[in-house]
Amino acid sequence: MQTGARHRHDPEPAPAGSGAQSVERALALLSLVGRGGDAGELAARFFLDLRFRLRREVLGRFEREAREVRAGLALLRASVDGYVLLKDEEAQGIAARIDLSSALLRSLRLDLEALRQTGDAHAPGAPDEG
Repeated sequence: MQTGARHRHDPEPAPAGSGAQSVERALALLSLVGRGGDAGELAARFFLDLRFRLRREVLGRFEREAREVRAGLALLRASVDGYVLLKDEEAQGIAARIDLSSALLRSLRLDLEALRQTGDAHAPGAPDEG
């Protein structure tokens, strides 16, 4: 048996951004809340504020899609400059993915606008005023 080799029955390592990391972040937040004081109160407000958590999730998705657009455009530019040789089908697939990511970015921007906090900052989850 080789050392370091993975077996079919070995569990997969937890990917970045997985539930295990979420649990670690939640435990760190709860320890901060448990200390009390202004920092603990602020952490508790953020933890309870649904809009804050949704904005955080939307911003994460926004970053991933923006990275996808930048990477796709870099590949197409490299192809134009002669550094990469792409078949027409590959270039069309990359362009389609860039187009999809761009549409998702526009949608996520609207989500962020809808989640913009205009209400009372002291009442997590309270409806917006105006």
